[in-house]
Amino acid sequence: MASNKRPKLDIQKQFFDYWIEGLNLVVVVLLIALPAFYYNQLPDRIPIHFDGAGNPDSYGSKSMIWSLPVIGLVLSMILFQVSKYPHTFNYLKPITEENARYQYQIASQLMRVLNLITSSIFCYITWQTIQVGLGNATGLGKLFLFVSLAAMFGAMGFYIFKSTKTV
Repeated sequence: MASNKRPKLDIQKQFFDYWIEGLNLVVVVLLIALPAFYYNQLPDRIPIHFDGAGNPDSYGSKSMIWSLPVIGLVLSMILFQVSKYPHTFNYLKPITEENARYQYQIASQLMRVLNLITSSIFCYITWQTIQVGLGNATGLGKLFLFVSLAAMFGAMGFYIFKSTKTV
């Protein structure tokens, strides 16, 4: 069934949805607060890029510390809005009147979880950039890339598995 023929339902948020959105809001506020708090303590040059092993490989002006919070905030707002339109998503199973509510609920929830994971990744990178700039750390850590990818793909895998259940 094409997305324009799918039922458009009002999907009620569950407690978990509100909890995830609230936690994401806290992370986004922290994402903005960290650079604001530490900006004057940062040296003029800070890491602006890290390699796959989590080591800084490019440096720039300390004003670049604001790039991640801005990108993270915009991305979080986009994902928040996207989660409201599950009838436009792609699904593994055809969407019918019988399964639409279930499929839309878990798809919207997946978007909220991915939003939280993404915001958390941006927040962690911002924190570690500050710590490297202050001389308290040497990089993102060897497990950063693995943990980030595992969180993203793990969440997607979990919700894809849930979406294949018969309702």
